[in-house]
Amino acid sequence: MSIRKKSKPVRIKPSRPRQPSWLERRWAGMSAERRRTVVRAVVWVVMIAVLAEGVALGLRALERRILQSPPDNSPLTLVLPTIPAWMPRELGREIVESLVPPDVGFFDPRAVDEVNSRCRSNPWIRQVNRIQKVRHAGRPGGYVQLDLDFRRPVARVEDRQGGLHFVDNEGCVLPEHQVPRWVVTTPGHNGQPPTQTTYLPASPIPSDRGLAEIHYVTIRGVASKSPPVGQKWAGEDLMEGLKLVALVSTRSYANQIAEVDVRNHAGRISRNQPCLRMLARVARLAPTEIWFGRFPVDRNDYEVPTSRKMELLDYTAAVNGGRLIGLKGRIDLRYDDLWMDLDRTRVADTLTR
Repeated sequence: MSIRKKSKPVRIKPSRPRQPSWLERRWAGMSAERRRTVVRAVVWVVMIAVLAEGVALGLRALERRILQSPPDNSPLTLVLPTIPAWMPRELGREIVESLVPPDVGFFDPRAVDEVNSRCRSNPWIRQVNRIQKVRHAGRPGGYVQLDLDFRRPVARVEDRQGGLHFVDNEGCVLPEHQVPRWVVTTPGHNGQPPTQTTYLPASPIPSDRGLAEIHYVTIRGVASKSPPVGQKWAGEDLMEGLKLVALVSTRSYANQIAEVDVRNHAGRISRNQPCLRMLARVARLAPTEIWFGRFPVDRNDYEVPTSRKMELLDYTAAVNGGRLIGLKGRIDLRYDDLWMDLDRTRVADTLTR
């Protein structure tokens, strides 16, 4: 027999009327004009939010489209507006072609960096001034414009095995097959100066009466080993030899100077012999040995000033009809007054290798 428990009666509380919220009270207290202003502000905020979301979605879609589109396969075009007067056009073209990176187009973000890297490793380029992308006007694409400084060959240096290497004025070794070897001089017209065009060894050489071989002084006796192409040849003896080459390069008799001898640099073979010597020689004419000595260290050095030595050499050429060759002797520039030994029938090598 089950016993049922009596349930207690449930009291139902009377419901209270809902109190309006703060926002409702605030809204109710606004004037009609104030309410319209608030509604307009809310509408503008919603519209701006929707527009911003639309822009974000559009940018993401554009990014996906760009990433999924095929890359620009057009080759990168490099433009070198000007080249030095001494440089053959073929050499300028070969240099520019060597700077074009493979599989890199104009719109590739790596384009400028890749070109700059190739410029830094090119033996002909001394300095990179500027590399700039330039867009075509009115059509897609563009080109890369270069502003570069180049190394000019000024001499050839004999190594310890007898090989010859072309260098610039800083001793940087340059590629032999790209060194200019021929020059054609074209007379000027209507008061204009003559123009010169240079050519590489393998270039087609025009049959022109103004054709001549470019003269390079040979520097002999450098003690250090020759470096690879594109690197600087170390050694004070070479630097002073190049300094001497630069001194005579502006003279009218520059093409008569065939050799600069630095074997006795700093008197390393004999203190009684000149540290630097030159040899003037052309064709079958008798050579003339020029004892230059050394470059003074400072004003207190007892060595004859370099300017005085060059004055004496200029005077010698002037009184001999512009020639240093054919004197059958030597010119010693180590004294304040000109000293010449013209009694010998040949120039003897007084140094012991």
